[in-house]
Amino acid sequence: MSRHNHGTLNEVRLIARLGADPEMRYTPSGIAVATLRVCTQTSWTISEGAEQREVEWHRVTVWGRQAEACNQHLTKGARVEISGSIHYTQWEDRETGEKRYGVEIRAQRVLFLDRPKREAFPLEELPSDLPGQPEAEPQTEPVVDEPKKRRQKAAA
Repeated sequence: MSRHNHGTLNEVRLIARLGADPEMRYTPSGIAVATLRVCTQTSWTISEGAEQREVEWHRVTVWGRQAEACNQHLTKGARVEISGSIHYTQWEDRETGEKRYGVEIRAQRVLFLDRPKREAFPLEELPSDLPGQPEAEPQTEPVVDEPKKRRQKAAA
């Protein structure tokens, strides 16, 4: 299938945190689909000095092998960078028959910004900057390389 944008652009880029573990399912034809619930935050200070904060929740759909990788490696609280497009959905409510509307982001690319919290990377758990998340203790001693000495150029 060939797609053309006809001189328009539908592009979204988010750096966000997962609010829950990925939800995984498969289509009847066996294609993996993962749904990610992610949030972005913005804060600012108003003139009286009080901090205001706005949290936006986004529903992201990821397809294929990328969906399987998200399901395997991402957990609640993980930071991700998502590139994709906005898609508006419409369906009929099964109980009431009313039309319902929604919005999702269809991911073309998902980058994992935190180290996976699986045994594949046992050196350390990265602390989370989410409120209420305790810092994890390192599982082993990290390896620290000594800095290389620079050669100084001789004065001419």
